[in-house]
This record gives sequence, C-alpha cells and structure tokens, in this order.
Amino acid sequence: MERQLLEVSGVQSCDVSFDTKTAIVKVAKGTDPKAVAAGLSGKFSGSVQ
Repeated sequence: MERQLLEVSGVQSCDVSFDTKTAIVKVAKGTDPKAVAAGLSGKFSGSVQ
C-alpha cells in the first residue's frame, strides 16, 4: 500500500523513510516533500524502507 502511494507520487520507496514512533516522515534530498505528502494523504501505516 505504502509503496504504491509512493510510486503514484513519483517517489521511489528508498527516498522516504518513516519513524513510526514519532510519526515523522524523513525525505531524502532532491525529493519534493509536497509530492510525498500529496501521495500519502496521511493514509500510510507501518514503515517503508
């Protein structure tokens, strides 16, 4: 699910990592945070690595 959303926003799964304990989304340099947020829409769960 998460990987599909990332692909939809044009971001590779390796570009984004989640810290489920603090609910912080870490985005690699060169990645548009807005695109990631739009793709996730706050509907992600678990972690993506």
